Amino acid sequence: MEYKPEYSIFFIKFYGYFMFLFAGVLLISKEGRKWMIKSSQDETNIVLTGIISLLIGLPVIILHNIWTADVLGFITFIGWMTTLKGVVRIAFPSFVANKMKEKTENSLNILLIFAMFLGAGLIYCGYYPYWC
Repeated sequence: MEYKPEYSIFFIKFYGYFMFLFAGVLLISKEGRKWMIKSSQDETNIVLTGIISLLIGLPVIILHNIWTADVLGFITFIGWMTTLKGVVRIAFPSFVANKMKEKTENSLNILLIFAMFLGAGLIYCGYYPYWC
């Protein structure tokens, strides 16, 4: 399949907006953070989020499997890690539930702040694609 930069721009903006908005909303909503921590310890929810992770990661692997040392390679890496996360969540939900019990609201806040900055950086790269 021939490389198309439209896919790259789409995936960069998609992951950027997704990370920025998801993390931003959870940073604002204490109730949302508590619900996320609680639901991430339920094996049924873990399997469902594994399916969602596969649905989000597989299109990147299929359409954008570009391994370079820039934002394009980073998007491919995110796609593969999202897919791997989905497989692990579906195959080993009790393992994931036990790991999630170790998470606190403070550790979640640190990850959310990191995700917001990462998302903002990806949004910037999506609108100012120096690599095209």
